[in-house]
Amino acid sequence: SRVNDTIASLERRGFVEVNIGERKVFVALPPNIAFSRLINEVELLRDKVEDYQKGYVKEEKPFILHLRRTTDFPTFIDEILKRTSHEITIVLPDGAEHLLDVLSKNSAIDYITVVVVSKRPVSFSYTINYVVEDPGDNVLILSDAKNVLMMPYISYKYGGRTKVLGFYTNYKEVSWYVYSYIRKLAETAKDVRIHRTYTPKFACLFNAISFYKNASKRRVRAIIRRTTNGEIRTIIGDIISVQENFVNNITIKTEEGEEYVIGGLFSVVEDWEVLTVEFL
Repeated sequence: SRVNDTIASLERRGFVEVNIGERKVFVALPPNIAFSRLINEVELLRDKVEDYQKGYVKEEKPFILHLRRTTDFPTFIDEILKRTSHEITIVLPDGAEHLLDVLSKNSAIDYITVVVVSKRPVSFSYTINYVVEDPGDNVLILSDAKNVLMMPYISYKYGGRTKVLGFYTNYKEVSWYVYSYIRKLAETAKDVRIHRTYTPKFACLFNAISFYKNASKRRVRAIIRRTTNGEIRTIIGDIISVQENFVNNITIKTEEGEEYVIGGLFSVVEDWEVLTVEFL
C-alpha cells in the first residue's frame, strides 16, 4: 500500500506518467519535464481565467453614502456627485432633512435616494403587505407587523433631471436588501405623486409570510377583503397553516370553525386579502 500511495502522490505531482495497456508501466520523469508540464497547466488555467474575465459583466450598484456629520455636507456632496454618474443613495442623520434642498439642485444624477435615520418612536396599527397613510402627519408607513419604514417625503423634488426621494427609517442600519427595494419603489413611482392610496402594492418592502411563519403568537384579529366582490369582514381566529412558496398564504380558522385562506402582495389565488391584522 505504501508503494501505491507513493506512486499516486508522484503521479499527482507530475513526476510519474502512467501508460495503461495490458500492463501498467510507471515511467519516472525528470524534474525539468515535470516542471514544464506544471507550467503548461498553469498557463492553460490562466487562459481560462482571462476568457472568463472578458465575458464577465460587472453589476453596478448605487453609491451609498453614510453621513454622520452634516457641517460640510454641501461641499462634500458636490464633490461626490461630480464623481458619480448613475444613481446614489445617501443616509442622513435625524434632523438633516434641510439638506434635501441641496441635493435637489444637482442635475447630474439620474436618481438620488435619501434615507433619514430617525430615533423617534413609531406607533402604528399592525398592517400587512400594505402602505398606510397617517392623515395627520401625511406619513406613509410600510410594515410587515414587525419592521417599519416611515416615509414623509414621498413626493419628488425636481432639480433639472434629478429626482430626489427622501424618507425616514427607524432602522439603525438599513440593509442592502432594503435599499434595493427602495430603489424599486422609486423607479415604479417615478413621476407619480402618491396621495392617500391604501394599497400601492409595488411599495411593499417585506414578505409578511416570513413574519407569520416565525411569529410566537398564533391568534389574530384580521380585517380581510374578498378578492372577487370587495366584501370586507373582521375575523378572529388561529393561524393553522402557513404556505411559503410562489403562492404565499396563511390559513386562519375562526371560533365558528370557518377557515379563511388569506394572502396579500405575494398571493395570486386566495379568496381573501389582508387589510390589517393584529396578534392577540
